[in-house]
Amino acid sequence: MKNVELSPVRIDSITELQLKGWGQHDPNQDKWYALVWVRKGAGDYFVDNEKHPLESNTVYCIAARQIHLLEPAAGCEGFVLSFDRNFINLKENNFDILFNTGLCCFSPCPRAVKINEDIIADMNQLIYKIILEIENVYLLKTEVVKGFLKIMLIYLCRQFEAGHHFGTRVKNMEVLRRFNELVETEFTSRKNVTQYAEKMHLTPGYLNTIVKKASGYSVSYHIHQRVVLEAKRRAFTEDSTMKEIAYHLGFNCTSHFSKFFKNVSGLNFSDFKRDLNRMPEQ
Repeated sequence: MKNVELSPVRIDSITELQLKGWGQHDPNQDKWYALVWVRKGAGDYFVDNEKHPLESNTVYCIAARQIHLLEPAAGCEGFVLSFDRNFINLKENNFDILFNTGLCCFSPCPRAVKINEDIIADMNQLIYKIILEIENVYLLKTEVVKGFLKIMLIYLCRQFEAGHHFGTRVKNMEVLRRFNELVETEFTSRKNVTQYAEKMHLTPGYLNTIVKKASGYSVSYHIHQRVVLEAKRRAFTEDSTMKEIAYHLGFNCTSHFSKFFKNVSGLNFSDFKRDLNRMPEQ
């Protein structure tokens, strides 16, 4: 299968990526989400520079702005489906499928959804229907693709929620969503719980309780992970120096940033840069 693309949707065959060697599926990190469906085989998946093993019959859900590189092993089969969040307009009746279930919200590890045997045939049929619609010239094909993609996401949400019991946390997800959106715009200048709580007109204790219930992690954890993630991205994509990165992230002292980076990531910044040089070329 050759790669197929409809402006807001793109599908790549893992086999095609395998023939090319390293593949970076990153049409637009700022707004594109990705579903990596490993139908069979193994390999490695680097998400924001962290290595994760690939498993058969599993879909990996990648949020917008996450850098991801796929290294499939020989014989690995499946698809990488990327889409613009605005394309499917999933937020209906104030319920956002991608976020409220935790399927594609930001996480240090990609969400891995194991596909049950009883829906594999339906998932296969949906992916091929999307491919056929993208390739045809029929009327309203964009709407048909949107419908098939939405059905696929609903199947994944059902599998994910059944395996992780997220149903009881849905009522707290709106606070988590607002907090995450604020972190994305403020993490270089706001680095403690009180600053975010004041911005959201909540008490620090309440914000921390809700965020931890909804995500499993504290407010400080999310803030610190986002700061370190940005440092890693800049080191990876721009080859920036530690001094340049520290300044960009709001640290006036390089030594303070160095200590912060090690405390959060467990690595010295220089060791992280050295490890980057060992990664396979794209």
